[in-house]
Amino acid sequence: MDYMRKILSLLVGVIFLSNISFAEELSIEKQLVGIVGAINGTVKTETRTLKAGDKIYLNETIYASEDSGTQILLLDQSTFTIGSESEVVMDTFIYDPETNDGKIVASVKQGSLKAVSYTHLTLPTNREV
Repeated sequence: MDYMRKILSLLVGVIFLSNISFAEELSIEKQLVGIVGAINGTVKTETRTLKAGDKIYLNETIYASEDSGTQILLLDQSTFTIGSESEVVMDTFIYDPETNDGKIVASVKQGSLKAVSYTHLTLPTNREV
């Protein structure tokens, strides 16, 4: 009986550790980078057809079919416009909202990608017009 209890404890421990490892991988894969702002035609990922307002995650491949495209609004307020017949993957997205520092790396496997980076403008406060 004591032998069975040890085996059961070992089995539960292995399952627990594998679930933690799986959860860590899942959280890395599910890093939010932006949302779909606009869609024209059919734009998909590996698992879903996109619509305006859908979340876009790191390492998610976006496929725009013929006569289709989308605009992705990134968390740093930059925009990605993905053109017709394109395949794009967001490989790296690092953004610190306190300093506005960051890095964006995307792979365009096919088609076109237009990136517009948002910069914060500071205007003088004591300015005469």
